[in-house]
Amino acid sequence: MNPKKIKNILIINPFGIGDVLFSTPLVKALREHYPGGFIGYVCNRRTEPLLAANPDIDKVFVYEKDEFRKLWAKSKWKWLKGFIKLLKQIKKNRFNVLIDLSLGHQYSSISFLLGVRQRIGFNYKNRGRFLTHKIDIEGYDSKHIVDYYLSLLQFLDIETPKVAKLQFVTQLSDKKWAKDFIAAHGVDKKDLIIGVIPGGGESWGEKAVYKHWGEQNFTKIIDKLSSELSAKIIVFGGPQESAKCKRIVSACKSAPINACGGASLGGFAALLRFCDLVIANDGGPLHVAVSQGAATVSIFGPVDEAVYGPHPPSKDNIVVKKNVDCRPCYRKFKIPECSNRICLQDIAVEDVFKIAKQIIARKTFADKEKRFLELKIPVTVVVLTKNEESNIADCLDSVTWADEIILVDDMSADKTCDVASKYTNKIFKRKMDVEGSHRNWAYSQARNKWVLSLDADEMVSDGLRTEIERLMKGPIRFSAFSIPLRNFIGKYWVRHGGWYPAGKVRLFNKDKFRYEEVGVHPRVFIDGECGHLTKDIIHKGYPNLAHFLDSLNRQTTLEAQKWVDDKRKMSFGIGLRKAHDRFFKAYVLKKGYKDGFIGFMVAFFAYLYQIMSYAKYWELKKQTEEENKNATR
Repeated sequence: MNPKKIKNILIINPFGIGDVLFSTPLVKALREHYPGGFIGYVCNRRTEPLLAANPDIDKVFVYEKDEFRKLWAKSKWKWLKGFIKLLKQIKKNRFNVLIDLSLGHQYSSISFLLGVRQRIGFNYKNRGRFLTHKIDIEGYDSKHIVDYYLSLLQFLDIETPKVAKLQFVTQLSDKKWAKDFIAAHGVDKKDLIIGVIPGGGESWGEKAVYKHWGEQNFTKIIDKLSSELSAKIIVFGGPQESAKCKRIVSACKSAPINACGGASLGGFAALLRFCDLVIANDGGPLHVAVSQGAATVSIFGPVDEAVYGPHPPSKDNIVVKKNVDCRPCYRKFKIPECSNRICLQDIAVEDVFKIAKQIIARKTFADKEKRFLELKIPVTVVVLTKNEESNIADCLDSVTWADEIILVDDMSADKTCDVASKYTNKIFKRKMDVEGSHRNWAYSQARNKWVLSLDADEMVSDGLRTEIERLMKGPIRFSAFSIPLRNFIGKYWVRHGGWYPAGKVRLFNKDKFRYEEVGVHPRVFIDGECGHLTKDIIHKGYPNLAHFLDSLNRQTTLEAQKWVDDKRKMSFGIGLRKAHDRFFKAYVLKKGYKDGFIGFMVAFFAYLYQIMSYAKYWELKKQTEEENKNATR
């Protein structure tokens, strides 16, 4: 397929945490090759958090087999409705390339029926019959899975990247939870923090224990690290491993911190990022630690570390193993029965401790300070105010996640600045003369490249905050972004009449954006393309209709003055026609009638805006003519 025609790519991976993380270098390579493309990803419920904030993925689709099995058992009709709903969600994105990592035929056959023309994947046990481009495999056994996944790029004429790092982008809420957890347990950035993961391998089910180093070994290594290195130890595990973690913690002579089952997957990853070293069994949690940049000592038994080990290979990610004749015994996705697990039993505590000590002695931990500070999003929020004492707290409460908040106040007579001082010390008092130049000056004060511009009666929704956080992970292809405004009159959200989504350019690269330097409705100039975000700014600027009418009165005064200053020729006939057009457009074409009486009033005020602007224009023009006449006498 011609690369220029490839716009929408769907990746399918129904497997566990490790497998999904192994696919993130593939996603990164696709994004770099198709910066303007749409990339979707189908995964299960458990792995969804791995991808939710990934800046290279536009949409995550969740297909959870267990949920659909329950629907099938409960109602065949509900199962069918649910399945069709998922297919419709996928189909509407018009994917023209599928990358199927499932090793089965079900997903590629469905994609064929959905009209996906190019279907790429692995032909395992002849299950790739619906694939148009495939690689024959009997299992993963000759190279790392990351390299297997990247080998599929050949069918898109994409060169394999030289550096392929696992990527798990955590969200601000996860980082905050992790930092609060650290603080609550008395852990300081000066401490040597070591994470210990005694479980893992959940996708193996009952045979997960085949991957586990013994509980007594973990107890001994924890006490040894604590006593000899004065380390603060955090024990990690999922909810299903709570009993195992509790037994290990209880058996320790030291006092490790038990974080087992207390975190979401994102919180778990964020907490691992605080660790200077992580000791773990082979499994998904190990790869989460690697994705967060943690140094690791991993214990491998039946599995081949050359295929499933930490990636990319690094001197800070060391595998401990015993070269017994029977390992690795996990091949072609099968594990044989084993009665002694000698490959793990022969790994001594001293072996693990020695490697851990070597890594700690070698590492400088130069980025440790950064790990403790990276709770802010690198965006400057700029708010312009004038007598906004009643609104400013709600506005600034919604942007405490921003790296910088700047308030430019137009000589307020109330306590706007006093309230704002609780949120920022960057408060400028500056009389607004020309709106466009005033805004440009305000944005020039930002220390960050990216600026989010808000009015004092606006708030950033949680969804928008998450969307901005994900965006700032980069790379960013646009110079600015429009953001939908969710406008309220009183408590009523006006959804029609052109009021929603009513996107406005509010997030921009300050070096590629400026306002026209005029006093009323200045236009924006963007050096580059403008993208569009999907989550909302909440605008509660009109407590009631009377307030709306007051605002209308102020705006029409400015509009009329602009017409006069621009020497615009207006007539009553033109003004009346435009007024009727505004009403018809808002109430009928943009379906304002769906908002009931509020919708009618919005359309009527649109009509009134034009009439009032013309009336004030007529009055100003007459006044100007009279003044000119008197001046010539």
